Amino acid sequence: MIRFDFGPLSPAARFEVVTATIVPRPIALITSLDATGRLNVAPYSFFAPITIDPPLLVLGVLAHTEGRLKDTGLNVLKTGELVVNLVPVRISQEMNLTCIDAPPGVDEAALAGLAIAPSERVAPPRLAQSPVTFECRLHQAIDVIRSIRRLHSPNSGSRCRGAVQQFWTDRVAISKRQAQG
Repeated sequence: MIRFDFGPLSPAARFEVVTATIVPRPIALITSLDATGRLNVAPYSFFAPITIDPPLLVLGVLAHTEGRLKDTGLNVLKTGELVVNLVPVRISQEMNLTCIDAPPGVDEAALAGLAIAPSERVAPPRLAQSPVTFECRLHQAIDVIRSIRRLHSPNSGSRCRGAVQQFWTDRVAISKRQAQG
């Protein structure tokens, strides 16, 4: 086996090791709104469920290479809301289009041709093509201050915990029996 001591590794090297070895990782398209109501859509593979009671998802928000939080992180911290939309294979090309480094305020959903649908419990819309979406409110933001101080490291980041407010799924993704538990 090859051993990696994470201590001396740069954040960029750690990122490469982690993302190359923890596979497969599901990808979510996170929808959020900025303080003026402009839509942002961004792909995230650093997300996961962490508790069921309360229902919480964790989202790892990496810093932008320019030394600032990315739009999603800023939006979630300012508005306290986000929607986690799982990405089916059929919209993978559209998801890839949202990876662009667009300036704040660019509507990546429109740019990628993604249809949006209204959410019920939070302001950011959900993606109509997603088979599973979680409407969330910010439950807790961790390491935000440390991340801002360490923005010289492009791979430092924050962890936002989102409390699930509403869950959407298509009939293929879950059966009634599974939902009743």
